[in-house]
Amino acid sequence: MSTFSRFFFIGIGNTTVFFLFYQALYFLFSHEGHWPTFAWMIAWIVGSIFAHYTHKRWTFKSDRDIQWTLPWTIAVYIFGLTGSTITFDILLIRMELHHQIAWFISTIIWGIIDYLGLANVAFKKEVVLSDE
Repeated sequence: MSTFSRFFFIGIGNTTVFFLFYQALYFLFSHEGHWPTFAWMIAWIVGSIFAHYTHKRWTFKSDRDIQWTLPWTIAVYIFGLTGSTITFDILLIRMELHHQIAWFISTIIWGIIDYLGLANVAFKKEVVLSDE
């Protein structure tokens, strides 16, 4: 199974956790204005922490030290948090899409971008040069 396939299937579990947490926060916050965007941001952060461990262990099967993977994963996820929150807010507030449709579209777009960042930076295989 390819790394992207593992990312996709493990991502279904991660996305389910993210979605359920978002729905709970959405229910708790006011449904008007930018409050759903704050629910999105908080759920993204919690979901990203959860996703780091699942992707490190099962998606990328990385043996890189967490001192390398965690800071770079956080960098990728901060970039994703910023971009996905802006995307979500535009879809929700400016385009007036239903919050769950905005959630789905933003999740797909930024899930692919996150994969690229994780695969090419955070969990990139170490290149070991031999002395030959």
